[in-house]
Amino acid sequence: MTTHVVHLANPDGPSLLRELSHRISNELTCAVSTISARAMQSDDVAVKAALLDVVGVLHRYADVNRALHIPDQGDLTDAARYIQRLCYVLLREWRQPAHR
Repeated sequence: MTTHVVHLANPDGPSLLRELSHRISNELTCAVSTISARAMQSDDVAVKAALLDVVGVLHRYADVNRALHIPDQGDLTDAARYIQRLCYVLLREWRQPAHR
């Protein structure tokens, strides 16, 4: 099996994208934590279920964000594996029902 490796040039180019990705990841983590805490505090089963559905959606968004993460500049990257993971996550997100 052939392994495709990509070496990314210009290490300073994607700095803004890395920072944006990091910020999105932090914001999703904060949202998941806040909504999870509210779900645990609720005595209403329907409210708890709805909030946990939102947490599931946010987890999937976080998975997509992680899959889009730009590989480290100094490391060799298996392009086939990177694209395979990205396609898997995007396809899983696309197949999820909008509402239950």
